[in-house]
Amino acid sequence: MKEVSITELKDEKAQLSARSKEIIGTAKEEKRMFEEYDRKIPDYYPTMYLDGYTPDQILHAVRRGMLQRHRERKAEQQIKV
Repeated sequence: MKEVSITELKDEKAQLSARSKEIIGTAKEEKRMFEEYDRKIPDYYPTMYLDGYTPDQILHAVRRGMLQRHRERKAEQQIKV
């Protein structure tokens, strides 16, 4: 088994730490991009396809509406109990 020096381990740790910060930063940017995309799509309505929205955008609007209704129902159940 190869022995690794403490210096090499410290260097590797620093590299991994820098890489993890980079990945987290990128993920935060992607979330912002997704939020911007989300703001551009209105709530679902039946004739969205006629207005030029793509199937992906329509599906996104449907999902968002379903999640909103789920949250509202869950909040109602918590109030009733």
